[in-house]
Amino acid sequence: MTGGSVSRSAGVLSRAAELKELHGKADAIHRRLSDAKTEAEELERELEKAKYELETAQSQQRAAEDEVLRLDGRKNHFDILIQSLKTNLENLEGEYGALSGRLADNAKRAETAAADIAEKEAEAAALRAKADEQLSGQTELLARSSELTEAVSQRKSQLAALRAERESTARRVEDLRSLKTDLSGDRSARENLLESCRQAIAEAAGEIERRQGEIQTLRARQQELRDRLTALDQEKIALEAERTAKSRAGQEMNEHLLDLERTASKLEQKIATSALEEKQILDRLWEHYELSHSDAQAQRVELESRPKANRRIGELKRDIAALGTPNIGAIEEFDRVNTRYTYLSGQRDDVEKAKGEIVGVIQNLTKEMTAIFAEQFKLLSDSFQATFVDLFGGGQATLELEDENDILNCGIEIKAQPPGKTLKTISLLSGGEKAFVAIALYFAILKVHPTPFCVMDEIEAALDDANVTRYARYMRTLAGKTQFIVITHRRGTMEEADVLYGVTMQEQGVSKILTINLNDISKELKIK
Repeated sequence: MTGGSVSRSAGVLSRAAELKELHGKADAIHRRLSDAKTEAEELERELEKAKYELETAQSQQRAAEDEVLRLDGRKNHFDILIQSLKTNLENLEGEYGALSGRLADNAKRAETAAADIAEKEAEAAALRAKADEQLSGQTELLARSSELTEAVSQRKSQLAALRAERESTARRVEDLRSLKTDLSGDRSARENLLESCRQAIAEAAGEIERRQGEIQTLRARQQELRDRLTALDQEKIALEAERTAKSRAGQEMNEHLLDLERTASKLEQKIATSALEEKQILDRLWEHYELSHSDAQAQRVELESRPKANRRIGELKRDIAALGTPNIGAIEEFDRVNTRYTYLSGQRDDVEKAKGEIVGVIQNLTKEMTAIFAEQFKLLSDSFQATFVDLFGGGQATLELEDENDILNCGIEIKAQPPGKTLKTISLLSGGEKAFVAIALYFAILKVHPTPFCVMDEIEAALDDANVTRYARYMRTLAGKTQFIVITHRRGTMEEADVLYGVTMQEQGVSKILTINLNDISKELKIK
């Protein structure tokens, strides 16, 4: 009944202590690894910061270089503009000199032509006078005179051409003078622009020098940041190598820890299996022999031979099985079943007696209901005949039972014969006739069994105006015993009412009730 191994238990305890020690080492390694990760993260943040500063310096350097290029471009543009202005000015001065020479030459030519014209005109006048004197027979003089006249005409045409050329030259000179004036003003403006361009160039040169100094400073800063970045990269590589080594060591420790945990789990499983086997043995001891562990220890007997004991146990089990299964509680079970049988028999007799009484009551109620229904059906049939005649103004109508031997379960057939028509069942009548027959039946029921009040919802909607008037007047005859509340849109019904209630909606979503007491209005108007 005993078992186990002391050395195995001691091994579990030593393994537990070793596991605890390994957990402590693993925690220390994890803390160191966490510190290394934190330090690596800080170095990475510093590296990112240095990279950001380097990118900022590079962007500033690129901006300064772009500004220098822009200023160089402006300087070249201003130089080209100044050179172009100088060339235009030189060309205009040369053209002005040429025009001035041509103007002087034209003036001299005009004076010479005028002198020649005056001389020729004087000579022509003298020749005319002389010709007049020697007109007779002086053919030679006439020819000379005509030649002189032609010469004068040519000189006049030349003079007119020179005058025209002189006027155009004068206009050209005026244009050149105005152009010279404009060029003089434009030259001063351009000289001012040139001066401002030179100042801008000087400022650009200073700005270029300043930017170049900043570029040199930024380059030095860039080199410094690159050196720092290189150092940080090397430090990062060293930290990553250290982190890799620590991660590898931690992974080895975790694998060792997992092996120990698996070993401990196997040992715990063996302990649980042993406990389960012990419990099963104790359960079998109780089930077969009804002995606890302590009782079995008290009755323990040393066995001479285990096979002999097993054979004896088998013989005893066969003897017990041959006896069968004894029912120890058979007497108590018989008393219980007998008591239950007696109680249920009494209940059955009571139920059968109650059933007979209920059947008798049902038969009495059925006879009484049959008599009452036959009596009331006769009254209702007579009332329906009279009401039908009053409403239709003649004709006949009957209520017939489909099975007079089973009046409580059979159906009722309505037959009606309006005035001037043949007798038909209600299903063969028109829609208005069906509605009027139903109204007559309902009024017949009210005449036999009046009610305090009655609500009717547009039951005369299918009737024509003449039948509506009959329906309303007949309802007036029943108003002495029953108060009618009628919902209608028919004028004939409204005319027989005492009080009218109308519902209107003058505003969207707001209902309003209007009330008219026709009796009061009749008294005021003295209408009978």
